[in-house]
Amino acid sequence: WVYIVQCRDGTYYTGYTKNIELRFEQHNSGLVKSTKDRRPLKLIYYEACLDERDSMKREKILRAAVTTDLGARHEIEYGMEGALNSLDKRFNFIDPDDSGDNVVEGTLVKEKRFVGFGSHSFNLSDEATIHSSVNGEYSNIIQEGPANKSRTFFYLKPRFDFRYELSSSSQIRAVVSRTVSQLDFDDFAIRYNATDNEFEKGNPNLVPEKTWRNSLTYEHRLPSDGGTFEVMAFYNLINDHIDKIAITPDTQATGNVDDAKQYGMRVKSSFRLASLGLPDAILRADATVQGSSIMDPFTGETRPLRWRANRYWKVNFQHDISAVNLSYGMEISKSGQAERTEMDDHIVMTNPLKANAFMEIATFGDMKLRLDARNLLRNRRIMDRTLYADHIMDNNILWQKDQDRNLSRKVTLSLRGMF
Repeated sequence: WVYIVQCRDGTYYTGYTKNIELRFEQHNSGLVKSTKDRRPLKLIYYEACLDERDSMKREKILRAAVTTDLGARHEIEYGMEGALNSLDKRFNFIDPDDSGDNVVEGTLVKEKRFVGFGSHSFNLSDEATIHSSVNGEYSNIIQEGPANKSRTFFYLKPRFDFRYELSSSSQIRAVVSRTVSQLDFDDFAIRYNATDNEFEKGNPNLVPEKTWRNSLTYEHRLPSDGGTFEVMAFYNLINDHIDKIAITPDTQATGNVDDAKQYGMRVKSSFRLASLGLPDAILRADATVQGSSIMDPFTGETRPLRWRANRYWKVNFQHDISAVNLSYGMEISKSGQAERTEMDDHIVMTNPLKANAFMEIATFGDMKLRLDARNLLRNRRIMDRTLYADHIMDNNILWQKDQDRNLSRKVTLSLRGMF
């Protein structure tokens, strides 16, 4: 990921990371020297890249922007960016009754996307700040193959961020924003599901998912840069939610279902362990309780969103020993029950308690030797699955399977670096 954060003094910091959420938390927790004295920070842009080298190259040419000060209380930023994306996919299968390959279909998708953006910061008082922004996104998608068509989309994505400083260490933050998802071009083309041994049709009429995100957050920074505590309530309204739909009476594909909603509460905290003699160690905790609902396109009943667990928590410990260029840590996590409903299939998954650990050391130059150990507890994952002969509403059960298995431990040793 390439990202840009806006600092308290109005300056900007651009960086790249493999975990955008964790990296932003590190910035606001004061764990990044470049921004430690310029907090609090606002994440104003991020974008996925192919790999680390690609993100480093694009870090310098990410976008064009201009910032203008309008007096002591106002600041305006505006600019533009563009992107070109494409997918060229040819799907082949081997007919056992024929000696040659048989082409099922080929799909070519091209997209030109341009985004113009503007933002305005207004200091209402020494304690209160309003940051508003709007992005206008234009995209043209051309499809060639089974469906030859050209479609144009234009969306406005406003965002309003109000902050009130209760004290030098505490603030309340209210955010209202509209986001628009990026389409996965693979959903336009046919694909093979190896798990269920079946073909899944593409859907050339897929449109982006739009979400109004609303949140109210209380943030507190502990004395002496000892850590942070945050509690957030959220309520999201989703239009054109993307899930599986019926495109013919007996065929399903990825498509736009209906309106959906998601709501809940999230608590996050981080604590530096200097008082325990570990000045470069940090303990993080993150817990979410949430609900969601949508009208299922196959059953007509209300259900949770696909694979959206009703609760989740994790605890993470990391210690960086700069004197020997060594880092190590461990994470324990647990998520609640999640489910999936399709035209002829229903799955309920109960996930186990998981524990992962790592150790990383800088060897020479930019090279890093890393040891990862996953699923240390080897706990059980339980899956209840019902497969129907035809449509799920016919209730003609083909088979039922209750799977109870221990997750295998996995140990990986890797050497990473820039060449």
